[in-house]
Amino acid sequence: MATVGWPSWPPIAEIGTPQSAETPASGAPWGAPPPPADVVQPKERAKTGTGKRLRLERSSQVRAEMVRVYRELRAGQIEPGMATKLIYALTELSRLIEREAVETLEGRLEAAERARGR
Repeated sequence: MATVGWPSWPPIAEIGTPQSAETPASGAPWGAPPPPADVVQPKERAKTGTGKRLRLERSSQVRAEMVRVYRELRAGQIEPGMATKLIYALTELSRLIEREAVETLEGRLEAAERARGR
């Protein structure tokens, strides 16, 4: 009867141990910790309060910033991951601006209805 599923692996005793005490890839003895990875320096960030501050108070301003991010992405000036994060944050900001506008209109409508009902 044939076995269905994953094939069985040979016992470790049949595989044996390496012929030399050095691994070909790292040169470290067997069982030694891996060599440290190259240290990646974080990107230098602008200090708070420096540079040009964006005005993102209206949906048209948020839309213009989304267009700028898109163009920088297409030009290869920013990474796709960063563009995704920026667009997400701008989308959420746009939703907040929209909700605020709706709440303002609702308040004005309610005030007009109260004034008319007098």
